[in-house]
Amino acid sequence: MKGDTEMYLVCFKCYTVFNGRKLGNLSQCPNVLCGVGELHQIDELLIPAIIALNKKGYETKLSCSTHILRDTLDKLPFKQYGSDTIYIQFKGDRGIILPSAPEGFDITIFKNSGVIDLRSKSYEGSSIIELQRYTFSLITQLSEWADSLPISK
Repeated sequence: MKGDTEMYLVCFKCYTVFNGRKLGNLSQCPNVLCGVGELHQIDELLIPAIIALNKKGYETKLSCSTHILRDTLDKLPFKQYGSDTIYIQFKGDRGIILPSAPEGFDITIFKNSGVIDLRSKSYEGSSIIELQRYTFSLITQLSEWADSLPISK
């Protein structure tokens, strides 16, 4: 992550959230009760959804909550720069089946890798304030959707 954006690391074994700047390049969980969990960099706004998904067996691979101000403040229209979409990618080799997509999102399955891509629809406006509202609305829908999913088989 660039600039002054805070970086968070989440252990996918004990689900502890750490301030990444304080941990440096650590790749394994420093929690002595866990000790072997792998740390994953997660954008702050996606932490609740990512934790809920992984706890339920929907193993995530990559994600981005957008970086509205860093990427788009001086670059209108936003969609030309690809910073107006939220996405979560799921590991393709785990047999994950998403029963639905949250409102405002589409699911794509990449045939070669099996990776599942859950991505928000692009923002069509030109106002930074409306983009912010749109993003926060989608993040809320995503978190509620993740909480409502059944446990993956």
